[in-house]
Amino acid sequence: GTARSGGRQLTLRSVFAVVNSCNHPVVLTSHPSPHYDPGFAGSAQQEEEVLLQPSDVHNVPLALMHAAAQEFIKKNGSFDQARTPPMGCIWIRPDAKVSFESTAEETSRQDGSHKRARNRG
Repeated sequence: GTARSGGRQLTLRSVFAVVNSCNHPVVLTSHPSPHYDPGFAGSAQQEEEVLLQPSDVHNVPLALMHAAAQEFIKKNGSFDQARTPPMGCIWIRPDAKVSFESTAEETSRQDGSHKRARNRG
């Protein structure tokens, strides 16, 4: 951290991260409730979306996990030893600018190159 007026600044990050290992951008949508519909075109959805380019890393927000736990407590009254509270939900889809055809072609090329590389060894 950095010193400010004699104090220290501490940055907390989630231990959970999403890495885009695809060769195309993906859109990540997160929400505390599994009942949320990411396909519903509402203004709240736009705020929840994160565009991840290939190799980008997105740390799952601590606020998402906290909100999911709060929703669980509100619904069930408390934590239940028999059931683990949800940590939030994440939906991932290709960016709208990516065609399914190009994604399928890229996957086929990758599969073929991996097979050729394995056959050489």
